[in-house]
Amino acid sequence: TIITKEVSFSRNTFYIPRVFNTSHDEQFLPQTSASLKSYKIEIFNAKNERIWESSEIINGKPAKSWDGTSKGNTLPRGKYFWRISAQFLDGTVWKGIPQANGEIKPSGIFVLEN
Repeated sequence: TIITKEVSFSRNTFYIPRVFNTSHDEQFLPQTSASLKSYKIEIFNAKNERIWESSEIINGKPAKSWDGTSKGNTLPRGKYFWRISAQFLDGTVWKGIPQANGEIKPSGIFVLEN
């Protein structure tokens, strides 16, 4: 008996920071392996309140980074939540990042340090 498992491989991926530090002039900006047709990122705090969003693309790449502030105030260090929806130029819809349990989620947690 031969058991086969279909593994999907996509050249269209996002690279999303897991930690970023505002005191090092870092910005939260996902990178992509291929050009985007459409894109939206949202950042939420621990109370699930949306504190920032962007859908700006320049030359097929995310164009606007988050600086760790909301309404002009630097936010406290801690865990924050991102959610991305995107479609690549080749028409592929980004489904998300594979989780340990096999699920694929278009969202995740990162740590803000300052």
